[in-house]
Amino acid sequence: MFMVVFFMIQGIAEIVFSLSIRPFPCWGWVPGSGILGVLISVWLLANPGMSLLFPRIFMGVQFLAEGFSIGFMAWTIRKEPA
Repeated sequence: MFMVVFFMIQGIAEIVFSLSIRPFPCWGWVPGSGILGVLISVWLLANPGMSLLFPRIFMGVQFLAEGFSIGFMAWTIRKEPA
């Protein structure tokens, strides 16, 4: 149950964060990562037995999506002329 709450809160926080960084280029990757977190939490609510089998895989997928989204946005901002 802890993982469901974790993914839901993290996903909602990323979606809210993405609305505050909307003017930046490539900001759309951040809400995509948040939506992935919310979808994982909904899927875990529907299949509670899976949270016991694959906790590291779900956390790894979420952390990779978050890292890629923020990293890609930062790389794009860095490449833009001042």
